[in-house]
Amino acid sequence: LDFYGTSCHLCLGKIDLSAPRSAYEGSNWEFGLHVDHVIPISKGGPDVLGNVRPSHAICNMKKGSRLST
Repeated sequence: LDFYGTSCHLCLGKIDLSAPRSAYEGSNWEFGLHVDHVIPISKGGPDVLGNVRPSHAICNMKKGSRLST
């Protein structure tokens, strides 16, 4: 996380590191930390550090299996 900071790479907003990481659990979960695969695993992307970026839970869920730009 230090390499990328604490901003969502999809919307550039600040990630709330104290928010729940599980969707729909607790308050402010939408802005909690999720790990986005730039090339989704479902599209053949690897599960390696070079293919992941920090994101808000809600941004990652909205992105779904699309490629990150």
